Amino acid sequence: MELLVGLIGVIIALASAYGVFRNGNYWWIMQRLPTTPIGELTGGLREIKGEVSALSGSIQSPRSHVPCVYYRFHVEEEQGSGKHRHWVTMLDLTESAHCLISDDTGACEIDLELAEMHLDVDRHETAGMFNSADPDLIAMLDEYGISTEGYVFNKTMRFQETVLEEGDAVYIIGDVMMRPDAFPLIMSSSTWFFISDRSETYMKSKYLMYAAACMAGLVFGLAWTGFFCTM
Repeated sequence: MELLVGLIGVIIALASAYGVFRNGNYWWIMQRLPTTPIGELTGGLREIKGEVSALSGSIQSPRSHVPCVYYRFHVEEEQGSGKHRHWVTMLDLTESAHCLISDDTGACEIDLELAEMHLDVDRHETAGMFNSADPDLIAMLDEYGISTEGYVFNKTMRFQETVLEEGDAVYIIGDVMMRPDAFPLIMSSSTWFFISDRSETYMKSKYLMYAAACMAGLVFGLAWTGFFCTM
């Protein structure tokens, strides 16, 4: 029994060690990469900042109906009861347009489909026993075969829409591919590729905090293992 309990500590330590390495590495990449003006881009992993715009026409977000270059609409329903309650994804819509990132020095193209998106949620709504979803939302969900009504009361649900609109300021790290007679292309990297509407300072703090939390988990896992292995 002690061996099994000690094995749990080993698993915690290994998972935490991976988290320390992964999040610490992301923080180090942001720390060492300087921001490159877009007009001075060369091939390789680069950090850029600028404003986003549609290259060949914007798209429209499904809930807010605003022109944008990217959206995600996420619907969850609470299922189960008591300690077994959990959220289940009922719908997860995403779409992106071909777009450009521009600053005062130039512009480059970006492939949003392959990027990690670190964006603030723009719209958050809920529905439950005594608060119904509005008619427009109900009609939209009905198109996907999703009902907000239960057998007696409304279902407990939550809805989130994230939108990246034209003109939004973004912070990006990704591989740059230079192309003759075309905009440079920022694309997926074997190292990292993300786009965020949050500041560089915020993103650094976020990954440093994750690394610190994982370090605490690593120390706990090692202490747990050491305690039970010496019993």
